[in-house]
Amino acid sequence: MIALILLFVAVLADRQHGRVLLQDSRDTVERSVETTRSRFERRLDRDIHALHDLAVKLSTAKDLRQPEFKALVKDAFDQRPEAILWEFSPDFVTTLVYPLEGNRARIGRNILSTPDPVDGAHRLRSQISAFIYGPEKLDDGTNVLGLRHPLVKRDENPGSLFGTISTLLDVDELFRLSGIPDPAGEIEYLVLQENGTEGSQRVLQGAMHVMEDKAVMSGISLPSGYWTILARPFDGWRPDREAQLSYRLLLLALGAIILVPAVFANRFAISRKESILALEATKTQLSGVLQNMPGVIFSYRMPPGHVRPGPADDVHFFNQESCKEIWGIDAAILESDIVKLWSLVSDETALERFQDEIAESATDLREWHFIWATRMPDGTEKWLEGRGHPTKLPDGATRWYSLIIDITDETERKAELERQKELAYLAQKNDSLGKLTGGVAHDFNNLLAIIMGNQELLSDALKTGPGARPDLLEFVENSLQATERGASLTRKMLAFARRARLEPAVLNLNQVVRETAAWAGRTMPESITVKTDFDDALPKVKLDRGSAENALINLMVNARDAMPEGGTLTMSTSSVTLQEGDPVCECKGLEPGTYVRLVVEDTGGGISPEIMPRIYEPFFSTKPLASGSGLGLSMVQGFMEQSGGAVQVTSEPDNGTRFELFFRALKAGTISNRVEQAPATTVANRKLRILLVEDEREVRKVLSSILSSAGYALIEAKTGDEAFELFKQSPDIDLLLTDIVMPGRLQGTELAAAVRGMVPNLPVLFLSGYDVTSGKTDYGFPEHDAWLTKPVSRNALIDAVERSLGQGVDGPPKKREA
Repeated sequence: MIALILLFVAVLADRQHGRVLLQDSRDTVERSVETTRSRFERRLDRDIHALHDLAVKLSTAKDLRQPEFKALVKDAFDQRPEAILWEFSPDFVTTLVYPLEGNRARIGRNILSTPDPVDGAHRLRSQISAFIYGPEKLDDGTNVLGLRHPLVKRDENPGSLFGTISTLLDVDELFRLSGIPDPAGEIEYLVLQENGTEGSQRVLQGAMHVMEDKAVMSGISLPSGYWTILARPFDGWRPDREAQLSYRLLLLALGAIILVPAVFANRFAISRKESILALEATKTQLSGVLQNMPGVIFSYRMPPGHVRPGPADDVHFFNQESCKEIWGIDAAILESDIVKLWSLVSDETALERFQDEIAESATDLREWHFIWATRMPDGTEKWLEGRGHPTKLPDGATRWYSLIIDITDETERKAELERQKELAYLAQKNDSLGKLTGGVAHDFNNLLAIIMGNQELLSDALKTGPGARPDLLEFVENSLQATERGASLTRKMLAFARRARLEPAVLNLNQVVRETAAWAGRTMPESITVKTDFDDALPKVKLDRGSAENALINLMVNARDAMPEGGTLTMSTSSVTLQEGDPVCECKGLEPGTYVRLVVEDTGGGISPEIMPRIYEPFFSTKPLASGSGLGLSMVQGFMEQSGGAVQVTSEPDNGTRFELFFRALKAGTISNRVEQAPATTVANRKLRILLVEDEREVRKVLSSILSSAGYALIEAKTGDEAFELFKQSPDIDLLLTDIVMPGRLQGTELAAAVRGMVPNLPVLFLSGYDVTSGKTDYGFPEHDAWLTKPVSRNALIDAVERSLGQGVDGPPKKREA
């Protein structure tokens, strides 16, 4: 009863003391508001006086220029940061502005035509003093207050008005210099402008919620309207907390003197009840945590003097239902038979290493960590990962609190990724070998073509003519037979090399990346997050799908290896337009235009500047021995260059790596530039004209000799680009005979397509050092086009030329001039 009475008296006293403190707080705010208002008015008065002094100086100035005007302004408004703009307007037309930067547009404007809250001309002529207008909002959002002062002549015609000087004051800066907002952060202000004519209000500073809490009010009267200043404490109208706390502590001390005996009497009972409740809450929390753990949590105790696991050990599982999920055995069985637990390790060698790990943990009192395979009762195998921290007990025993989780899915994903990596390595190896073999065979075929052609020409010379030597024909025939055997050998080499041949097709890169990321992403560990971001409006590209997938897998594997502790792998596509002078065009040799960009980015350790120049070197790798071939990035670079694109990499140590792959985008449509072919006519005594395109000079010379001796007129070119220019100048060609692989932009097939775009039924005969006997129609050309593999005999070449000329136009085959 006494305690209740004391409490009632203390509450009444505290409430009364609170009212007193609240009134003190209101008085303090009122004083602050009056001080702020006074500062604002004094600041504005000083700005008006400064403008007046400047007007007096300008009234006597002659031939005033920008530097003199700037000096007068800075002298008059020194230490006045609220003034931000001055306009000198003789004859009411602005001629000088300071600062000039950003305000040139004001020069030349007539201020009499500028709308103001008060008519400038009227006020200036009725009262020779400064007047105030605004506030107004500038284009950059700044609230300004305008001051305009008349300029009065003081020499020839004293007292006559000849213009104005104006300045703009930053309202927010005026408020700040006056103390709004409160620098101490204790008082919250709201400033409203009331328009007397319109009856509207405008917030100049602060937030409207200040009005909702019985704010203290004061005001500033200006020509443009009445400004109301409202204020309240930032945390609302509350008594001074320190004073209130001191008073309450005094009341508490008085009450404690009376109530301490009663408190001590009940303390132990209350403490016991609270301890019981806290213990129950902790048990509930721990139970919830254990139920949501991904594995099994247990304590393992080893008796004193023991360092290796044995039958005397003791185990207790905290989340016993998880034992069934991990091992397929009830926790009670494992707790009663500790040997059963160790027998679940399926491999004897792994068991021995596991027990060695536990022994080292018990000896050194360090954490144990182990990954092992376990055999389930149904015969299936799981991969488990466990770790535990040892503690030495007072009796000398060792106890571990340990966690074991199921990592079967992650292990299988890693195994699958390694398998895909090995397949990619083998593909890279075969690709490199195929390219090497194909390149050697191609160059060798060109050499054989030169040998065969010259031998056939030599054979003709030995058969007839003044220098005929029939006795030497046998040697020439033997050379030709050897050449044929060499050609047969290179055809076998090219048959192997065809496995690495690119087969470009029109593709949606989004689909390729999405499908590759879908299956390859599943092989990533859970610690790596795979993100994708696709541009739905992506243009089509033409490239080899298998090589593109292989390049993407290589980049994904490299990203995975760069993030052993986990991270984020991001793959995104976008359409970019490269302009002339773009760094990518200059560094990578790409032509300006539209490209599809594929970005593969990781958050791994990055690539050091010392290693960056070597990342594309074949067989160069920073990975451990047998962990990589060193051909991955070489393959990516080779594929991009062969596809007409480029790869760019940016990386910094500890900041990840970003690979950007640029593919040439296909145009939505092409403009036909066909030239109508004139009807085929036979011109008497005209040699049929053949456009011969071959980059090897000696091969071109042999072919030219054979065809010239057969009665054909030859136009020769060493590249597809040169041949197309010759064709555009003289399109009256009867046959195009072209190599397939050549330097320059236009290859043989592309040259054929270009000239047939102008002359659709022009006969074409393809000749290449590669094996072209299969896949002729991959390029979409007619079946009857002849495709020959070097070296080709004279008779076979002439026969192919005559057949091409006969099938290239309507009507009977063309015949060359005899």
